[in-house]
Amino acid sequence: LYEIIGDVLKTNCPNMDAFVFTGNQNLSKLIGLKVKRRYMLKNGKIDCRLIHFPIREGNYVDLSGKSFRDFLNGRLNEMNNEQPTMSDWESHLTTIFPEVRLKKWLEMRGADAGNLQSVCALSAFWTGLLYEESSLNSAYRLIGDIDIQELDELRLSCAQNGLESKTKNINVLELGKDLLTISHEGLRKRNKINTNGEDESIFLSPISEILKNQQSPADIIISNYYGDWEMKIENFYKNCMF
Repeated sequence: LYEIIGDVLKTNCPNMDAFVFTGNQNLSKLIGLKVKRRYMLKNGKIDCRLIHFPIREGNYVDLSGKSFRDFLNGRLNEMNNEQPTMSDWESHLTTIFPEVRLKKWLEMRGADAGNLQSVCALSAFWTGLLYEESSLNSAYRLIGDIDIQELDELRLSCAQNGLESKTKNINVLELGKDLLTISHEGLRKRNKINTNGEDESIFLSPISEILKNQQSPADIIISNYYGDWEMKIENFYKNCMF
């Protein structure tokens, strides 16, 4: 499979930047392309790599140790001192992993690998907050006084402690409840009704359950992994399939 991936990239993806996310470093070598950079990531407890393969005219261009700034300024001999295309810039942006990525839209990246109900809940949650002006203003009032230092502290705390996270001014569980109420009101005001006469707030049920039971998706996955899933990682993937 990895050899096929390499062949497809070389044949069908000229002037592009390819990225492969894998937990098997030995298999990744079978792709047959030189690596510009490896980003160390984790998928749960699995050590993984996001591997960057820049490709030009069907061939790999070794840019190890070079900066995109030099590429931007036309100072890469390996690229004939050409400047990057918009596609190059878009590919470069994919190597950045902020909580929110600005494209032609706002890419909210604070959640991943959810099941169908969770994906719909996440979309509805952000829609309720961002697409109705009074809700957006209410949400901003909740977080407007948070400085960057406390935000960084909160981000790290949430990764470790989930809904039990607290900082000097913020209780994550209570903040989540307040934001859910605001989102619910925003969706109600949008008044997008289905054939049953229900608005979009029906999709928020999974988040309501999370806050009611005070169990994050990670808590539930860990419980299932050591319980009904019998410590079989494939059950995690089955849980997210739809």
